[in-house]
Amino acid sequence: MPYGDEHAHYDPYLGLRLYGPYRPTKVKIIHLISKEWIDQGILTQNVAEYFEQVLKNHLRHLFERDIREVELKRVNINEITSLISEEQEKVREKEEELSEAIDEENCVVLTLIPPQLRATRRGSLLYSKLKILGLKNKKRKFVVQCYSQHVLNALDQGEEGKFVLSNLALNIFAKSGGIPWILSSSYKLDYNIVFGVVWSIKRVTSKSTGPTIKYYGVTHIFDDRGAWKNFVTFACRPRAQDLLSSIVGSLREIVSDSKFAENESKILLLLRERPRREVMERFLKTLKTNIDTSRVDVVMVSEGAPLRVYNPLVDNYLPPRGLFFELSDDLAYMVTTGIYKGKYVGIGTPRTIRIELLHTTEKKKVALRGAVKACYALTAMNWRSLFGSLRLPTPIHYAKLMAQLLRICLEDDINEAFDFELKKLKITDVEVEWDLLKPKAFRDRPWFI
Repeated sequence: MPYGDEHAHYDPYLGLRLYGPYRPTKVKIIHLISKEWIDQGILTQNVAEYFEQVLKNHLRHLFERDIREVELKRVNINEITSLISEEQEKVREKEEELSEAIDEENCVVLTLIPPQLRATRRGSLLYSKLKILGLKNKKRKFVVQCYSQHVLNALDQGEEGKFVLSNLALNIFAKSGGIPWILSSSYKLDYNIVFGVVWSIKRVTSKSTGPTIKYYGVTHIFDDRGAWKNFVTFACRPRAQDLLSSIVGSLREIVSDSKFAENESKILLLLRERPRREVMERFLKTLKTNIDTSRVDVVMVSEGAPLRVYNPLVDNYLPPRGLFFELSDDLAYMVTTGIYKGKYVGIGTPRTIRIELLHTTEKKKVALRGAVKACYALTAMNWRSLFGSLRLPTPIHYAKLMAQLLRICLEDDINEAFDFELKKLKITDVEVEWDLLKPKAFRDRPWFI
């Protein structure tokens, strides 16, 4: 299917109207309304009905060229906050009630998290509980899209509110299994697959032994057209060697699921943190031993670079998006938000990101430029927003979302939502153990966004 450059980059909204989504899908929505929000005056049935009609209109308007169908129905429940009660019996009862109430398979459950909860720890717990609930639901799997008062306010904001509601429609479409857009042919990546890896530290208490710490790591895969494919999640002990070995294992899992032979693949691995030199050397040896590829480039991408770039030739001083500076053969700074084709698509003040090449089997300068090009292109693959590119490339951005979610989730919920499989990876004469977490549902769609 042909796509114009507008479809892929600076104006995906226009691209969707002209070309339609890359992969259409049927959209089924259940609007879950808690009676406690109605009793507290946070939401009314009339506002809910109006919101549903506007949302359906946005979905049909945005994807009118190739949307298959939009189904939406409302379900009322009692006291949704019972899901985060300290009484486990109440939690189980509410989970069972939700399981019975959601009678559609593979639907998107839409629900409100109000202002008084959203900015608190309870709001984060409810958010994560709802997200993970669809994975562990034994009767019918579903994904969750939460919304806030900001979305309801957008109903009365005219053109400005359209942006908020269109972004909500985009999120729902992606979570339903559709692919909104891909990179245009002029931006096709030099890599078959791009991995983004982020990890978070989880502190748990085990009986009377005090706090223990583990890493939850997430590896996301994108193809050479920038489309998200799937992810692998893992848990390991908080040692750098265990973490990096687990990353190798997760890459091996994904590469083995790919359709092309390992020795034909070109891989770009994006990390957010730099391992110590001696750990990195062991990591690269393990990578080479366990994954047979023609090329692997390892890059660290980070924010907080000490450079600001201004363009004195334009009124607002904004630099062009994609501008980069090579400080050496393995280090570059790039502006990922700013002016593109005369239009500002950024998210706040443009700041540079730091791209450092940690490993390649090619010439460093060639590999660095390939990585910079990929990082730039992948900032446009934001399926959470139609109206702004990301500062960090999407493989890192998505992995960060998933790692944060795992950190918030209760340990019991993670255990129920994922199948744990103990894995071993040989490093010289030592076997490192790590846990592969395979979700019981929706490994093939971005349910976490």
